[in-house]
Amino acid sequence: MKEMIKMYAKYNKQTNLNLNKMLSKFEMSELFKERKTYYKSIGGLYLHLIYTSRYLQNMIRNNWNNKYFVNKYTEDSYKIDPQTFEEASELLEQYDKNLIEFSEKITDKDLFKPTANITLYNKKRVSVTIWKIVMQYIIHQTHHRGQISQILDELNIEHDIGNIWPLINEI
Repeated sequence: MKEMIKMYAKYNKQTNLNLNKMLSKFEMSELFKERKTYYKSIGGLYLHLIYTSRYLQNMIRNNWNNKYFVNKYTEDSYKIDPQTFEEASELLEQYDKNLIEFSEKITDKDLFKPTANITLYNKKRVSVTIWKIVMQYIIHQTHHRGQISQILDELNIEHDIGNIWPLINEI
C-alpha cells in the first residue's frame, strides 16, 4: 500500500504542476467565470482542491497525534487566503509536497491501525483508518481535476494534465 501511495503522491504532484502551468495562462476573470459546475468555475474547483487537501491532511495530523503532516499549512489556525493565482498554486504545491513526505514516512501498519473516531464537516461521526482518509484524498482530487478537465474540453483547450505513463518505469 505504501508504494501505491508513493506513486499517487508523485502523480498528484506532477498532475497539479501541469494544471498550475495550464491555468496560469488564464485571466482571473476567465478562471472565475461561472460554469455549469457545483463549484461554479474552474477557479472555484481549483480552490476546492486546495481547501480539501488541507482538510484531509489536517484530519490525519490531528487524529494521529501529530505524527504526520506537521507544518504550518496543516495547523488549525492556518487560514487559506490566496490573493493571486500564484499564491494559490504555491499552496497546492506545498500540500503536494506534504503528501510526498507523508508517503515516504507512513508505515503499512499505521495505514490500517489504529482507527480514529472523527466528526466530518457535516457533523457525522465516523470511525476511520488513515488508509480510508488517503483513499478519500485520492478519489476526491481525481474527481475534481476531472471536472476541470471536462471544462477545458468544453472550451476546446488541448490538455493532458493527468498522464500517468511518465510514472511507469521503462524496460
